[in-house]
Amino acid sequence: MAATNEVWYHCRERSRLHNALTTIRLNSSLTAARNQLKPNDHYRLKPPAAMAKLFRDCPAAVLNTRRIAERCSDFRLPDYWGGVMPFRRFRCPAGWPAPAWLERLCREAAERCYGRIRPEVEARLEQELRLIAGHGLAGFFLVYHRIVELAREELQASGRGGGEAPLEWLPPGRGRGSSVSMLVGYLIGLSHVDPLAYGLSLDRFLSADTTVLPDIDLDFPRALRERLIRRIIAEWGWDHAALTGMFPTWRVRRALRDLGKALGLPAAETAALARRDESGRVAELAELPGFADKVSLPGWRDLFP
Repeated sequence: MAATNEVWYHCRERSRLHNALTTIRLNSSLTAARNQLKPNDHYRLKPPAAMAKLFRDCPAAVLNTRRIAERCSDFRLPDYWGGVMPFRRFRCPAGWPAPAWLERLCREAAERCYGRIRPEVEARLEQELRLIAGHGLAGFFLVYHRIVELAREELQASGRGGGEAPLEWLPPGRGRGSSVSMLVGYLIGLSHVDPLAYGLSLDRFLSADTTVLPDIDLDFPRALRERLIRRIIAEWGWDHAALTGMFPTWRVRRALRDLGKALGLPAAETAALARRDESGRVAELAELPGFADKVSLPGWRDLFP
């Protein structure tokens, strides 16, 4: 048992902002969404002394919380690029280093795709494999290849896997973004797009000057995703697999419109104010003619800092 608190913001003053964001999510106004907002401003990250006071009748729970926190104190994300990449330890068949195994998979697939490895295919493949080896990314691509293999196994188990066709002929997912420019990705089933057929440039995705870990996006059918997530976790374990999320951010113009609606301000007026933004500084907008006299009015004073 541990003492904790439902935290939605880090300090009491942010409770009003949280209410506004909740209202925006509900596409409503603060007045109309009142019953769906938090009832008070206690949903904050409270200091240790305050938590100890709240749980003074159960000190063991507070102690357990501290023990958990101490176990997390050394937590830090691995430096995948500057340190030792876990991808280099990808388990290949016995006796095969990752770069050599990746090359073998690519060459076998290239012969199936093109009938023979033509000079232009050989040149592009050698260029990509050289870059991959130079950046230590062979294991990185093999991890993705294994994920695609797991996806096909799940589709085959459901009767929709395309039989025994080679992986590159009928990949279970679809690559998108700049990663589809990789011939290696096409050959190991990460993309259904042949970059040579469309003259796609490699430099946008990977070059000799690349200093950050490349990003590969794969889309899988909705009905497959949950089963595939479970397979990935079973394959590598909870300590090597994680779900991540994305946090959208606002630019000033959109923020003004959305917050204006939440505060119940006239849409035409907040839209006119948003159109006049040039610097991205809300404080400067508050000084514009036609709006300077609104700063102290109800609703408007919450819009401006």
